[in-house]
Amino acid sequence: MPRDNHLPYSNLINTNKLSRVFDDTSNSYKFFWLKAIIKRADSKPIDTIENIVCDMITQTYYMVNECNLSLGPNDKLEEVSKYIFENYRIPTNVDSQGLLIRFRNEGVFEDEYVKDVINKMKTLVPFCLLSPFVSVGGEVKKYSPKNIKIFNDLYDKSKKDSEDLLPYHFGEANGIKTEIVLDEYFTDYIVNESKIIYDFCTYNLIYYLQRRNPNVPGIINKLLPQLDRNIDSSIKKFYKEAITVDKGNMRDIYSDVPLKEIVNNNDLSIDHFIPWSYVANDEIWNLTPTSNSVNRSKSNSLPKWNKYFDRFVNQKWNIYTIITANDKIKDRFNKIKNKYLNVSEIAEMYNQSKVDKNRFMSCYEKNIKTIYEAAERNGFKAGWEYK
Repeated sequence: MPRDNHLPYSNLINTNKLSRVFDDTSNSYKFFWLKAIIKRADSKPIDTIENIVCDMITQTYYMVNECNLSLGPNDKLEEVSKYIFENYRIPTNVDSQGLLIRFRNEGVFEDEYVKDVINKMKTLVPFCLLSPFVSVGGEVKKYSPKNIKIFNDLYDKSKKDSEDLLPYHFGEANGIKTEIVLDEYFTDYIVNESKIIYDFCTYNLIYYLQRRNPNVPGIINKLLPQLDRNIDSSIKKFYKEAITVDKGNMRDIYSDVPLKEIVNNNDLSIDHFIPWSYVANDEIWNLTPTSNSVNRSKSNSLPKWNKYFDRFVNQKWNIYTIITANDKIKDRFNKIKNKYLNVSEIAEMYNQSKVDKNRFMSCYEKNIKTIYEAAERNGFKAGWEYK
């Protein structure tokens, strides 16, 4: 792929070799292993394989369970992240450190299945990152006391020449408790260039995930939990004003409660008809006003199409008629449209003072149903109904 994979030069380590760590990537492990190493360089340059793999699991938990991203066929990180979510129901909207604490408190890493995955990961993962530095393969790249000695001997020899220096060596073989010891020169380099190396790793991870998830939008927004994600206040203000001037008594498409009642109770929330965790944007063609409790209940499910889409698109039509009839609301809408309406076919209808209703509804259905079905294929649960 056309990209500049070169890292900043150093006369103490071979940055050309480090730049090639993702050249031959068939699974996700190297990305999350390197990110865990970057995190440790400044404060904990010696850690166990077990702790690093546990860190890797927390890194994947949100993207796998909230955004349904695939990490690749038979990827053990994806499998164990799904297993933890299904069996422990730990929320996804927690940062990596908080997640690690939750996992430990709830005994996740003592679970026999999770321990088995961590044990399997140790067999190959610690050696993956060394592949550009060491020209050995086959059985020599699998975990064993013998191979650890081979790599440590190579590390001792490599310290004589920066061209051959390995990023880390191993402590005494002790299964998943075996220590990874970062080389001091690599540690200094990672600390000094941490931002660039982290971005380098993230860029390559995004490329890898896009290849594994070719029909999924907004992958860059799905790598970390969106802890402070709030919809633009101008969008909420637009809906509030449109509801206030409405003469037709529009209702929440899910609960059937009058929207004016929701506004008067200061309970207005803006829902993504197709979940944000799939579309990863706040495009107004996908938004509908509702109450806070309904929005929380729906979470990242897909609403039952046959029950709610007609209500959704009729509400869109009602709002369109308010826009065309009220200059103040129209001005308010135009300000957010320029930023949050980027489907040209839908945007064009709002540029016209009069649009045929059937054409309006057909346009919405054609554009949204395609995305709805793609989200369902990607693992988002369809058929949600408000109870």
